[in-house]
Amino acid sequence: MGMGARPLGLGNSYVAVAEDPTSVYWNPAGLRGARSRQVFLMHSDIFGGLLRMDFLSFSIENLLGDVTGGIGLYILNSPGIKQTALKDTSDTARASNVGVIDELNYNLIAMYLAGARDLLGGRLGMSIKVLQEDLSVEKGIGMGVDLGYQRTGEHVSYGIVLRDAFMTPIFWSSGRKEYIMPNLRLGISFQRKGSFLLTADLQTFFENRSTSSPLSLSIVSFEPSLGLEINVTGFFKLRGGLDRGNPAFGAGINTNRFDIDYAFLAHSDLGSSYRISLTGRL
Repeated sequence: MGMGARPLGLGNSYVAVAEDPTSVYWNPAGLRGARSRQVFLMHSDIFGGLLRMDFLSFSIENLLGDVTGGIGLYILNSPGIKQTALKDTSDTARASNVGVIDELNYNLIAMYLAGARDLLGGRLGMSIKVLQEDLSVEKGIGMGVDLGYQRTGEHVSYGIVLRDAFMTPIFWSSGRKEYIMPNLRLGISFQRKGSFLLTADLQTFFENRSTSSPLSLSIVSFEPSLGLEINVTGFFKLRGGLDRGNPAFGAGINTNRFDIDYAFLAHSDLGSSYRISLTGRL
């Protein structure tokens, strides 16, 4: 679901743009563009409050020689999930025959440790992540790797990230094991500094998302996103975008020491989501 209010305001098209602590998620190669030490904080209510998401990350320039390092902590929570059962198991599942027997919570915690350096004519980065899921009735833990590359120019920048590059395994307390399949995300951006930024991403899945993705070919599915950022003044920016067909809007205030960003995502079926984030330079 992405990290940060600025990316959401750009329709979550951020792979070629990321140059801040959120790069540990978006594209670890982008950490190399995060100048000085930066700290990032975010809170988000998703789909009308059904999900709550928080993210904290930190980047350090030239941590090991010419390697820029970053860490991140991601927390996703969904409280009050109703567990239901039929009152009369011999009858059909209609409203009057369904009762609530318990309320469950879902929690996901992800820890990111990432690094990036200049290589191959651009930037190369890697994130190692540890995932912990709590379904109330079952718990799981796993570890995965994201790989990223980014090449920036005066006007045009490119980015590519391979998430869960080696099929991230999740080991459940019941003894069950499953895998998160790799997905590939490509990004390109065009900007005129002090004027505007135009960015686009294409995310590719290899797990047959034909019922939810706009375009699918056999087991391969594609999800595009687009974003536009306009510099209204030297410190105030307006944003708009499309995330898999859902409109997003945002705004940001930039100063020498910190950035404050806000974004809103509309969804016809699941309700609206908002996001607030703060980036500070130390």
